[in-house]
Amino acid sequence: MTSSKTLKFYNFKILKSIASSSTDQKLSPEKVKEVLDNFIKKKTNVSNALFAPVGTTQFPGRKNDSRIYFDVIINDDDFLFASIGQESSTNIQIRNVEDLKPRQIERLQDEIFESHTYFILDYNSLFVSFFSNQGAPSISNLENLFNNFDISKGHKISGFTDYNIYTETIADHDTLESLFSGKKQKELIDVSINLATPQSNVLRDFIPDVDDYEPLVEHGIKLEAKLVISKPKENSNRSSTLGSIEENENLLKKLKKSIGLKRSIDSKSNVILRTKMEDQRIQTKKLFDDVFTFTIPFNLSDKKIKEKLELLSSEDNEDYTSVNHAQLAINNIIFEEMKKGYAEVKDELRDLIRK
Repeated sequence: MTSSKTLKFYNFKILKSIASSSTDQKLSPEKVKEVLDNFIKKKTNVSNALFAPVGTTQFPGRKNDSRIYFDVIINDDDFLFASIGQESSTNIQIRNVEDLKPRQIERLQDEIFESHTYFILDYNSLFVSFFSNQGAPSISNLENLFNNFDISKGHKISGFTDYNIYTETIADHDTLESLFSGKKQKELIDVSINLATPQSNVLRDFIPDVDDYEPLVEHGIKLEAKLVISKPKENSNRSSTLGSIEENENLLKKLKKSIGLKRSIDSKSNVILRTKMEDQRIQTKKLFDDVFTFTIPFNLSDKKIKEKLELLSSEDNEDYTSVNHAQLAINNIIFEEMKKGYAEVKDELRDLIRK
């Protein structure tokens, strides 16, 4: 089974409270790793486990009062690969594809269905890359877990009494500049111009004879317009591009200027670009105020999982080939793909946080 996930990126930091100072001290990458390593060693009760649980918490009085689970999957010199999970409300069943009969997945009384947010923390640059499955807890629960653990008993999680974890969104406030400054050639697939409640003078730049729109807008009627600039497909299997980003520089700069003026009236208006980099997967970017994302593929077919288990068996001199170890292979595949996706954009992330 091949699917894709959208990676989102955060800046990660740990602050230490200093009694003699009014400001907290930001820990260096080396110190962050030391603090997390010590915490994981104390809290992990099963070494080399598929999932090594290190903490859970509940947040009384909130709408979603479900328990949050934090599991360490891999912790090496460069990365922490972990998940944040909570009980899923999704109804899951199995269906026989021959006779089409469904059946519920059986679970024990003390078991739950769980949705996960997977994340990797780069210990060297302190970037967090993550993706969430449907119904999974937000990455912000990483902060809640460590900063507010067991708040009903009046104490924080052991090892973090003097520390607070923070995750900050990495947003691209000028996607166009980032696209032009990238090191790799990017092809422009298409451009979508989204105008939310457009004034007639704005629409007139694109569509003639729009005077009839004026009274509607004046009376608060919500209007939405979407214009798509694309090139017809060369054949049924492959889309034609509009050319490279550089070849479309004038068009994109004019759109940035005109829609930028529109956004002073209605900030929901935007320009959405779809690009492809050196035959890689298609990426979708907003021209204004875009949370930085990157799409990565997952090949979780039975064949891929079997191949991974055989490789792990040869590397560790252990027999991992039974179906009971499928999760081990899936974890490794997810970890590898997340690292590849992160490596593709690491330089761009560095440029963004320098701005």
